[in-house]
Amino acid sequence: MKRVIETAVLLIFCVQSFNCFAIYERFTSNGGPNGYNYVSKEVSGDRTCIQCYDPGFVSCVFMVENGNQQEADLAIIAAQKIAQGVLTGRIVNNRYTCEWVSRASDGYNSTIIVY
Repeated sequence: MKRVIETAVLLIFCVQSFNCFAIYERFTSNGGPNGYNYVSKEVSGDRTCIQCYDPGFVSCVFMVENGNQQEADLAIIAAQKIAQGVLTGRIVNNRYTCEWVSRASDGYNSTIIVY
């Protein structure tokens, strides 16, 4: 039930804030200090979606398959900001916008989207 609520909130956030034009999405939920139990990476055209759930031993990746690492680099910067305690924010460069939200600085429950 918790995942359903988080997914619904994320969907509303996506529709209202990003108009669903995201090209890179990274979602983490209920992670642990050693990683995640479920890690999924889906690539469709120029879109990359990474989902990491529940405590386990697999790291949650940042990489993209479509050859444009700039989106992942922005996501890494966002993760670094989260680790510094900046739990919500936005980075805009000459090509992309990256927005993120996290419940805590550990980043175990966070959403990072590049569009």
